[in-house]
Amino acid sequence: MKEDSGSVAEAPMTSQRQTLSAQPRDHYDRVTEAWQYVMGDDLHVGYFSDTDQDLFEATRALTSLMAEHARIEAGSRVLDIGCGTGNPALYLAMERGCHVSGISNSHAGIERAKARAAEKSADHGVSFCVGEATATGFVANSFDCAWVMESSHLIPQKELLVQECVRVLRPGGTTVLCDLMLLRPLPSQPNAAMWRDMLVLERAYGKANLQSQEFYVRQFEGCGMDAEGFDISQNVAPTFQLWRTNAEEHSHLIAEILGVEQLNYFIKSCEIMTRLFNEGQLGYCVVKGSKRI
Repeated sequence: MKEDSGSVAEAPMTSQRQTLSAQPRDHYDRVTEAWQYVMGDDLHVGYFSDTDQDLFEATRALTSLMAEHARIEAGSRVLDIGCGTGNPALYLAMERGCHVSGISNSHAGIERAKARAAEKSADHGVSFCVGEATATGFVANSFDCAWVMESSHLIPQKELLVQECVRVLRPGGTTVLCDLMLLRPLPSQPNAAMWRDMLVLERAYGKANLQSQEFYVRQFEGCGMDAEGFDISQNVAPTFQLWRTNAEEHSHLIAEILGVEQLNYFIKSCEIMTRLFNEGQLGYCVVKGSKRI
């Protein structure tokens, strides 16, 4: 359902709005409903192989690309760390025939994921629960794949995340991770314009800690994995303009949930992300590692 974009300055604010917090758990509990209007069922970027793809096709393409890198086969056991609202996990279970355990520290996301699994009658292939990425509680050596899709940037202790991925994998198992990454280091003393950009991005997406592709490769290798990375920034870059278009088209609905100020932060963030991608400051990478036998 589309709304007239118009001006967002007078969009209504309702009791659904919550106190702002940049912490990942609070952030995703707050934005999950609103982001459905921007991103659709997949709360992640798309992979565009041509300019004619729509956002749904592109987000599904990224999930499929991840699955190919992970070598996921029928019967595989997958741990989806930071599962969002469950759509990638459902794709893996229904299209790839694997068994997926999804965890997130967002209660809102887990409730929506469970509801989607029930709607699609996929309960037998997936399970979802609230959990922590760095201490999942699953038995060691029990999964064929640890799947980390666009959640690592919100996890401060990335070394512990990688260690946990390796711990739960059986020997020969694969970790596959995709996310926003630094293509070049941030300046040690950012100027005023960069500080403003960073503030907008934090307000829009939560408190992030970005690293480089090389950082993750080193972490994987240091934990006993053979690792490699792939830069897919150019294929991802069209995402942000589509997010902006959707946010403007659904502005009144989003403003009712988050408020006008937060809506405007999000729209501005899409402009910033496009610019940072074009400048080569930020990008998007896939990193995979195979646990040595």
